[in-house]
Amino acid sequence: MERIYSIAIVVSNAYLWIYPSKSQVVIAGGSNFGYYSFGRRIWKKSFCRTCGVPIHNQIDDYTPEQIAELPEDDREWAADHLDWSPINLRVLDGVDLGKLPLRRIEGSKSGKVAYVNP
Repeated sequence: MERIYSIAIVVSNAYLWIYPSKSQVVIAGGSNFGYYSFGRRIWKKSFCRTCGVPIHNQIDDYTPEQIAELPEDDREWAADHLDWSPINLRVLDGVDLGKLPLRRIEGSKSGKVAYVNP
């Protein structure tokens, strides 16, 4: 089941994420991607340098020592998500989004939100 989040950037960019494990994902054309991170700075969001479309979230392979150096609030979250390779479903050719079972998650209510959408 795919998830729809209600966090400001997700709504603004119309993301529709799926969360497969890293072993299930092959990313091609990465040299054409730009990356940025924000918030916890654990994930890097990728986007096409030509058109700006958001592609996926890259999660580096942190060592246990690197996780231990993270702020306390981020340690458990980082450790629990290291194997994820989130993909924006809207970039996959041939996927009929209308046929997918979707579950909306009020992401802005599931954690601390440092930004309020004006």
